[in-house]
Amino acid sequence: MHDATEGGVLGAAYELALASGCGLELDADSIPVRPETQAICAAIGIDPLRLVSSGAMLIAAPDPRPVVTAIKALGVDATVIGRLTTGAPIVRRFGMSEALTAPESDELYRALDVTH
Repeated sequence: MHDATEGGVLGAAYELALASGCGLELDADSIPVRPETQAICAAIGIDPLRLVSSGAMLIAAPDPRPVVTAIKALGVDATVIGRLTTGAPIVRRFGMSEALTAPESDELYRALDVTH
């Protein structure tokens, strides 16, 4: 398990793969982002998946289905967003694949910099 605080979900996924010694295939399009967050991030030109995500948790499990079912039974949203692999960390977004790289800094810092 790894919390998705600074660096957002993408940063946490990269760190989870690195710490586990695995690769990762992440489906960014399956990551739920609230419409309000999408709208604000679009308006100021930042990536919501690299934005501080306090309260979000990434959980790696051999079979994620029972984990998702148990979490949902508690009234908490949960979904499968990817899988650990033996290859390099990649992220799929908008039908394209790219390398998932280490987070440089949280998008929150870019949002606070009105000169970007």
